[in-house]
Amino acid sequence: MYITVLIAWLLSNLISSSSEPGKAYFSADSGKHWKRIDKGIPADADITDLASNGNQVFAATYSHGLFVMNSKIADWSPLEIDGVEFDNWIPASNGLPSRIQINVIELVKDRIMIGCREVGVYYTDNQGKTWISANKGLQNLNVRCLYAAGAVIYAGTDMGLFTSKDRGASWQHSFGEMQINGITSDGKAVYVAHLKGLVVSENGGQTWTSWLDEVLIHGVVADGKLIYALQSENGIIKTANKGQSWESANNGVAKFSAFELESHHSQLLGAFWEGFYFSDSNGEEWTKRNQGIPDTLGITNMAVSNFGIVVGTQIRGNGC
Repeated sequence: MYITVLIAWLLSNLISSSSEPGKAYFSADSGKHWKRIDKGIPADADITDLASNGNQVFAATYSHGLFVMNSKIADWSPLEIDGVEFDNWIPASNGLPSRIQINVIELVKDRIMIGCREVGVYYTDNQGKTWISANKGLQNLNVRCLYAAGAVIYAGTDMGLFTSKDRGASWQHSFGEMQINGITSDGKAVYVAHLKGLVVSENGGQTWTSWLDEVLIHGVVADGKLIYALQSENGIIKTANKGQSWESANNGVAKFSAFELESHHSQLLGAFWEGFYFSDSNGEEWTKRNQGIPDTLGITNMAVSNFGIVVGTQIRGNGC
């Protein structure tokens, strides 16, 4: 009943053409069914990151700034959703440089932080009505990733990792002079994927230990028990013993194609160039869940909200 009502509302209000590829899609059932929800996103915009604080989803784009979608949930539980209503995607970029290229969104309590190409870090405390530059001490302004772990915010740039202990008011260099590709934490340690491997810190970035060397790692995910690394040569690999040994977690998916993984309620959700995939076996087996998303689209990013999963897409072309 609930899913039927949801699908009917989305069909009548959000889908301009079911046959045309969209920029964003929504699923209320862990990816089994998808509906297009990109009303308000410019046709020439590419969604570069998605983030959610529960009842809102934020979409970063290249050249069109930041957008926010609000949902009003009348009654919901982890197993059912009743009365989900979506507003349009609304621009939230007042005061940002024109044609800004946003790489990443990080939500730090009520503060929205973005990492951008060439202009560093910005933040807003009023839902995007005004933005403030936050680059003091940041030695490289190509910011690819942001991550808040406790009282420390980590910024990955093209020239190493930086940390802030004052919510972005100032930054200190923490590690490396290479491109940083991803950051995560399991509450005990911080894991950083970079151009030449994977490093780990258990003391808030004061010191770092290498777990993988001389291999490109473009993403890292922690679920509390396992650490997953997205590797250039072997696809998804995982470790349960602090990096002493690694095993493949690619069964059912093509190697090299994972853009992003999310750990959610003992499940792994995967944004892949071939589509959306789901695993309830720690990556031992992957199942494609793409019903409602055109086969011409790759899934490049995602966010898990209180009301379901939102993914961003790009049209697959020759070579990538």
